[in-house]
Amino acid sequence: FASASEDGYVNIWDLRMGEFIKQLKVDNNEPISSIKFVGEGNKKHLIIAHSDKLSILSAKDNFNKRHTYSIGSQYKISKMEYNGLENNLYFALKQNRGMSNILSVWNIDFNN
Repeated sequence: FASASEDGYVNIWDLRMGEFIKQLKVDNNEPISSIKFVGEGNKKHLIIAHSDKLSILSAKDNFNKRHTYSIGSQYKISKMEYNGLENNLYFALKQNRGMSNILSVWNIDFNN
């Protein structure tokens, strides 16, 4: 289980053991808009949407390695969902200036 907040921290818990596992911090303590676990077992990943970035961490290495991708500084990620059947990651993006909202779809296979 993971929890996150606008202070840029993600807390990871093991609910089976009732224990706190670790705390992660995103770049510049940017507000976190969404978190999602995808996959199973050694192929489980934690996806963190923060500001205009997306960070992907693997459970395989205890969430120590991080890959961060920028969506573009003119946008902020407001919502994120993953469809495991189609391997699609959906983002709702809000434009920083103006009223435009955009849906972005990335095809990511976390099983390989």
